[in-house]
Amino acid sequence: MSDRIYKIKPKYILREIAGEYLAIPLEGADDSATSQIIILNEVSSFFWEKLQQGTTSEQLVDDVTAEFDVSREEASADLQEFLTMLEEAGFFE
Repeated sequence: MSDRIYKIKPKYILREIAGEYLAIPLEGADDSATSQIIILNEVSSFFWEKLQQGTTSEQLVDDVTAEFDVSREEASADLQEFLTMLEEAGFFE
């Protein structure tokens, strides 16, 4: 894990609608990677909320293991997959 601070670009708001978590682009989200609605599950929406504030991957693992019944190893693996997807799609500042 690194000390890097991950922070989502401020182009989205997170909403829960009919039991689904959606990251909705704000007006002016102009590039194709960040102009689509993203459907998140409960854990990824938890990650997303933390990433809107800015945090390290180590802190995210601490937070998710405190909130959910998941091992550090599983949380770390899931988080790395999620961070990689967001990084490749250009969601970080």
